[in-house]
Formats: sequence, C-alpha cells, structure tokens
Amino acid sequence: MPSTLTELVDAYGFRHHGTVANSWDSFSDAGTVLLQLWSEPNQRVHDHSVPGAYLRVRCWNASHYDRDHVAKAVGYAGRRRALDAIAAGHKAYAMISSPPNGEHVAGAWFKYLGNSERVYPVLAVDSEDSGDKFAILGKPVDISVLRHAG
Repeated sequence: MPSTLTELVDAYGFRHHGTVANSWDSFSDAGTVLLQLWSEPNQRVHDHSVPGAYLRVRCWNASHYDRDHVAKAVGYAGRRRALDAIAAGHKAYAMISSPPNGEHVAGAWFKYLGNSERVYPVLAVDSEDSGDKFAILGKPVDISVLRHAG
C-alpha cells in the first residue's frame, strides 16, 4: 500500500502535472488521466442521461477559479489539460478524498483518501451555465485498471 500520493501515481505509471503540492491531476504516457477530486454532499446520481452514471463530482469550480487562478495556476493548468484530454477521448479515472471538515489544503487530499484501491471511471463531463464542470463517474473499479490504462 503506497504511503504517499507520489508513490501511488508512480506505482501505476502516472506523473503529476506539476509537483505533488501544486497539482491536482496525473497523466500516463498514453494520456490517461487520473483526477484527484473532493467529496461533497449530494454527489450520488439517481437519474442521469449518461448510462452507468453513479456520481456527479465537481471538477471545475468557476468562482474558485475566478478568485484563485493566479495563486493556483499549476493546479488549474493541469485540470484544463485533464479536461481537454477527456474531451479528446482519452481514458480517465478519478479518486475521491473526503476530509472530515471540508479542509481542502495541501496534504489533506491523500490523508483523507477514502479508498486507495479503487478508482471511478470518468464517463463524461457536464457543464453548467455558471461555468462549473462536473465529472460523471461510473461505479468504482479496482485500481489495477490503471496498469492497463496506457
């Protein structure tokens, strides 16, 4: 079991967009995306037009971007790269962290990662009029799929 996020992504042949401290996403040489997402209330999908939809998780917060895009430029550049890759048809998976107090700070994501042995396939990305984007995720699968994602 990896003890750090870097060990986890390295074990499956992925590399962070930037450093582990300023990147939210990782990529394989073939362009497969591994999104690092946060848990929020009401993410479970009960009725969606995308077959197999299980969760709808915000992956782009437009108001946060407007406020913090300079300070978090590397993270947002990586997320744009991830969203562009998904739009271009690359495989994508997500892992979800659930900090008990909603704290989204450096080091908290891996610390509160619920299950490092499962990933969620990204089925689609939805956009809202606000500019927010949401990853539509299927039910979790074994993380070993990342070995074959390239």
